[in-house]
Amino acid sequence: MSHISPFYPSEIACLAGGLEPVGAPHSGADTHCAMCGRPIIHGTPAVPRKVSKTFTNFEWMEETDHICGWCERVIEQTTLRAFQRVVITPKGCYSIGTDANRSWLWLTPPQPPFVVIINSSTTGAFHYLWQTPVTLDKRLIMANFDGVTAPVRTAAIARAVAAAQVLRDTAQAAGYKKIPFSPFVRLARDAYKATPGGHGRLSETALELAAKYPECERAVQDLHELKPGELVALASILKAKPVEPEAPPLRCGQELFSKTATEQEA
Repeated sequence: MSHISPFYPSEIACLAGGLEPVGAPHSGADTHCAMCGRPIIHGTPAVPRKVSKTFTNFEWMEETDHICGWCERVIEQTTLRAFQRVVITPKGCYSIGTDANRSWLWLTPPQPPFVVIINSSTTGAFHYLWQTPVTLDKRLIMANFDGVTAPVRTAAIARAVAAAQVLRDTAQAAGYKKIPFSPFVRLARDAYKATPGGHGRLSETALELAAKYPECERAVQDLHELKPGELVALASILKAKPVEPEAPPLRCGQELFSKTATEQEA
């Protein structure tokens, strides 16, 4: 019996990297993985639950005695480093270490299933992979931002980009001299790690325009309805010096674990 499923992040990562699950076929009572939660039934590759002495993320684990073979394969530090700022698909991975690459993701995501992980730390390789839900519909991306899973509605991102354009066009037509590209005081890409002052707050100019022009009032309403994860996503798009979206190359197999592939920083 095959247990291959597109719905578990560690297995998708193994498929992307050409990695085989480890462990022996399970022969005991049915259980589930302490990490990704996948069912472990007769014949599923699994190992007894045992983690390294440096492991500290016990609060994220399930109270079971086994880890599936896919999670066990990807929790090694050398392997985890390939899955820190990335979109993982069964066919390979897209690096999203730059704003251009992240803009591509939020505006034109790939076909599901995929897993989105964004680790703001440039040095640490954290256990975000196995706790990240798999995105099954590109209209609702489930992204892991620095250990916090947040939904990102791609339609909301598109409305926000359009709303910002309405505000810029209206400001220009009204004779404003300084017209920032973003209607926000500040948007931080690492807001889940440390929220800076002004993050997600609309500028005085945007609020002033909303009070004067109906089209701007509607635009500001769309911006007010954004969810926290969407504000973080927009930090790569609505910025002082905007960049064009750029689709990263798809990497797979051993290419994922080369130094150049795993050290592309934001």
